[in-house]
Amino acid sequence: MFVFGPHKLVTGEYAECHVPKDVSDAARIIQSIQVCYDESTSKVKPRFTWKESIESKISKILCFIDLLEKTVRQEKVSSSQKKVSEKLCKSLIGLKQNK
Repeated sequence: MFVFGPHKLVTGEYAECHVPKDVSDAARIIQSIQVCYDESTSKVKPRFTWKESIESKISKILCFIDLLEKTVRQEKVSSSQKKVSEKLCKSLIGLKQNK
């Protein structure tokens, strides 16, 4: 592993002040440098919202089922329900074609 920038400077200063007595001391210094480097270069991952995504899909499917039941009973369907069902149908058709 290569140490760049400030990590290299800090390591050099520490090694001058605390000369390693054996290989174990040198290994500990190198390991601490690796940990510092990893922490300083790591990226924060965004929270994955899988639960909300699944709940949203379930609610859309329930709305679609409700719309189908109304259609079978020949009840009046609102325009907002029609729009939601059209979007869901398009997404289901897209899933079928990708298989």
